[in-house]
Amino acid sequence: MTSTPRSGTSFEIRSGGYVAEIASIGASVRTLRHEGRDLIVPFDADEVRPGFRGALLAPWPNRVVDGRYALEGREFELPLTEPRRGHALHGLAAWLDFAPVEQSADAVTLAAEIVPQTAYPWHLRIETTFRLDADGLTQTVRAENVGTDAAPFGTGPHPYLVAGSAPLDDWTLELPAARVLEVTADRLIPLALHDVAAYDPARFDWRAPRRLGAAEIDHAYTDLDRGADGIA
Repeated sequence: MTSTPRSGTSFEIRSGGYVAEIASIGASVRTLRHEGRDLIVPFDADEVRPGFRGALLAPWPNRVVDGRYALEGREFELPLTEPRRGHALHGLAAWLDFAPVEQSADAVTLAAEIVPQTAYPWHLRIETTFRLDADGLTQTVRAENVGTDAAPFGTGPHPYLVAGSAPLDDWTLELPAARVLEVTADRLIPLALHDVAAYDPARFDWRAPRRLGAAEIDHAYTDLDRGADGIA
């Protein structure tokens, strides 16, 4: 008898020198390689995914402080999935088992449903497509509200990028973003937006590429430089 790996069903896609393996649990990017070199931190097929590594985050990314939020006069309280900090972290989709909708040599589309529940009483169908081409991996996420009420929604990817085999301190980072979100040191609760040039620029201003060194960053950035096509 063959059992399903702990990370779920694996879907492999290839294009040129790129190979990616997508795990069905959380529609997670488990491996991504180019010419044999890892571009993200991988995990094994028969391994419970470490944290949210490579997972699809929906219907919210990041943290809902204390798991509590209000919408249109109603208050809701989500389960705390980050107990140490006391937050509801990264949504409800990360541990769903996504089912294949369509697959080809270079692409796969997976889908799952977020069913109405006490803390999030809306019904969503989440569909995501992973596609490889000469530019690498593209992930597209589509959410369909199959209920009758307007639903709060957000999404985001969560890759653990690898710049190379050198230690992290030796990597070079460039991040063309003008503002950073200040958070509390202990619980990462959002406080205020700051200009990176004025708010601890040695730690937060990466608009010009430089070596990471001992910098520690677990913050959200905004005001990204964008091209004529609007893409950052």
